[in-house]
Amino acid sequence: MVAPMQEWYYSADGQQRGPVSLAELQERARTGKLDAAKDLVWNAGMTEWLPAGRVPEIFSATPSSFGSSNPYAPPGASTLLASPPAGVLHEIEPGSQPLDAVECLKRAFTLVNRNLKPILVIFAVYVLIYIVIQVATALISPADQGGALSVVVGLIGAAANLFFALGAMRVVLNVASGERIEIAQLMSGGPQLLRALGAFILFYIMFLVGMVLLIVPGIIVAVRFSQFLPAIVDKNLGVIESLKYSAKITRNSGLQIFLLFILAALVAFAGVLALVVGLFYAYPVIFVSMALAYRWLQYGPVAVTDEPGTQTPVLQGRTPASIIG
Repeated sequence: MVAPMQEWYYSADGQQRGPVSLAELQERARTGKLDAAKDLVWNAGMTEWLPAGRVPEIFSATPSSFGSSNPYAPPGASTLLASPPAGVLHEIEPGSQPLDAVECLKRAFTLVNRNLKPILVIFAVYVLIYIVIQVATALISPADQGGALSVVVGLIGAAANLFFALGAMRVVLNVASGERIEIAQLMSGGPQLLRALGAFILFYIMFLVGMVLLIVPGIIVAVRFSQFLPAIVDKNLGVIESLKYSAKITRNSGLQIFLLFILAALVAFAGVLALVVGLFYAYPVIFVSMALAYRWLQYGPVAVTDEPGTQTPVLQGRTPASIIG
């Protein structure tokens, strides 16, 4: 049992709170202000954040809070439910903790500022590569006057852009999770390229059909399937599996995802107003906010928090090995 005098931290409404005493947490539990399943708690004696219901001390004074159907209810008065193994953070039930777009964007600014130099270097290289691809495509295509060569060149250019977009996604997922980032990660998208191409084609077809059907269905498609690319990079999913996974984790978060799109557009516009140079800062913020949204949809509000008293993201060391380049 953890000593009562230790300082505790907890999450509520997507925010990290504390430090508080055990007595304060027990009072929150007694008055219904602490959700046993959704709110997470942590102190220095624990290896990771846990749902409040997994810590018997907190709800020991409020046995009525636990019903027989509560999945976090302790089976006996002195028995603690098995904690996840060290380094493992289980995904939340899809839709159980809806996304908060504003929190994702605020966290993106924090992480970009925290890693400003390497992020700016990597994104400068990424933008330079993108410009080279666009210029090369433009120089070759006109000579063919829209013939077969032009089509082939266009497809090669699109594939090259997607290849480096996969690498950029790996970078921002690592930023969101507190893992190392480096320029070489921009060239890590080879193994997923064909799957990403297939998923993108299907996504684009669905989006176009939706836009034809009075626009709103197109927006719904864009929102519900928006996470297919990070899913491919993160979980190494296939074409159909990545789209299905995106549809699953975006449940109950559609409006917030759409709001994040709008906020991202505003950040990009602000970058343009800052003599265009501001885009070199705005784009990383936008990309990182999207990666944070993906992580939130997987793990809930804990995805945008640090370990208490540190600048170490809670997700560091607990994310799938497939994203660590």
